[in-house]
Amino acid sequence: MWSNISAILTEASMGPADIVSVVTYVVVGEDLGSVMTARDSALEGNLVASTLVYVPSLAQPAWKVEVAVVAIA
Repeated sequence: MWSNISAILTEASMGPADIVSVVTYVVVGEDLGSVMTARDSALEGNLVASTLVYVPSLAQPAWKVEVAVVAIA
């Protein structure tokens, strides 16, 4: 998922340093440690506003995590 976000940012001539906000939706029962580690790695040490929301399910049953990112160039 973060590789897709990185590709979108690159297409817009942006990168992790341009991210100002992340909202992560996680299905209850998923491993938060791996979700947060992936987020932290993708942000490359940049501190941004970050919200975590536990949800019972997402739009597709196979989806376990959804991320909304706001980036400003």
